[in-house]
Amino acid sequence: MVVRTRGPTGVRVLITHGVFMRTLVCFALCFFVSACSSSSNVICENGECVDDNGVCSERAGRELLYQGALVQTGGTFDVAIEGPGMFTSLGMDNVVRYTRVGNLRFDSKGHLCTEQGYPLLGYNADAQGKLSSELGQVSIPIGHDAKPTGRVRISAQLDTSAAIPNLAWDPQYPDDASNVSTSIAVYDGHGGEHKLTVYFRKTGALSWKYFVLVNAGELVFGSPGQNAEISSGEVTFSANGDMVGFAQTTPTPFVTFLGSQQQAIEIGSYGDESFVQHAEPSRTWTDQDGYSEGVFSNINIGAGGELRCYSREAPVSFVIAQLVTTRFRAVHRLEWIGSDTFLSTPEAGAASMGTPGTGGRGSLLQGNVEIAHTKRLPAGCIHR
Repeated sequence: MVVRTRGPTGVRVLITHGVFMRTLVCFALCFFVSACSSSSNVICENGECVDDNGVCSERAGRELLYQGALVQTGGTFDVAIEGPGMFTSLGMDNVVRYTRVGNLRFDSKGHLCTEQGYPLLGYNADAQGKLSSELGQVSIPIGHDAKPTGRVRISAQLDTSAAIPNLAWDPQYPDDASNVSTSIAVYDGHGGEHKLTVYFRKTGALSWKYFVLVNAGELVFGSPGQNAEISSGEVTFSANGDMVGFAQTTPTPFVTFLGSQQQAIEIGSYGDESFVQHAEPSRTWTDQDGYSEGVFSNINIGAGGELRCYSREAPVSFVIAQLVTTRFRAVHRLEWIGSDTFLSTPEAGAASMGTPGTGGRGSLLQGNVEIAHTKRLPAGCIHR
């Protein structure tokens, strides 16, 4: 820090330190602690503040905003701005407010708010993660809806030394007519869990067939105690064991589980190297894209202001919202209204609102707080 003074000596300056240091108290003379460019200057003389041209400041009690030190807290809703910009929120009077204080919290309506309780502004996402084009108050839902399984992927290392089964394929007695099997949980539109089993049957030296079964008693018009074959296909290999073909021999299955709507479940592989055939015990891998409804247990706020939530029930993250920050040409000319909160003024210039990390706006840093980002200039003082 550089203190620029001109006038009598023996002046006492008290700087109050704390998590949000905001006060510069001057005795006898006004002082300005420079936190801007080297060309900036406020000189205090004869008890009043003047600029380099000797012109007295007309407006009193301004706050100066600057980049403070960042302290790591690990808190989910402690978010610092690393660089220019301010969090943008909306007061109860529908007037936009600005602050650099990133101690965020929730209100009773689920809005993400500033420390003072003002809802942050941004763009909320729908259930599919698509961001709205309309600026609004950022809200975070408690959890997510169920997603019905629409795709199952399978992969395997199949044993080239396996024998071709003697019995003909029968979906009611699959274990006796197959070499290896694997099961995976799939989900209906209400989040109900159902077991889907894939059976592999060797049909030749370089070929295998697969069959996909579900419990028919869980299907509309199904027969309890029976298996329903919903899909089948064939995998072929080269002489060295590489996959040369993967073909689904039945159409993409449409199934209707009890109490739910019809859904298509595409059965596919992971790609050209999904299957191999070697002289070693068979192994299988599967995954699917459905999940049950769940409660969010973790929230990530990215450097660019994107909010993503996670739950134990879903293997994916959910885009919830996009925060915005605002930059001003003359941030020191914003109107301070207390509690580290500011209003825009004509002197501050147009509000440049947008995605953090773009347009000259600083990036966000989750799990951190900013120390000493504002200072109050005494009455009669203003940084020109």
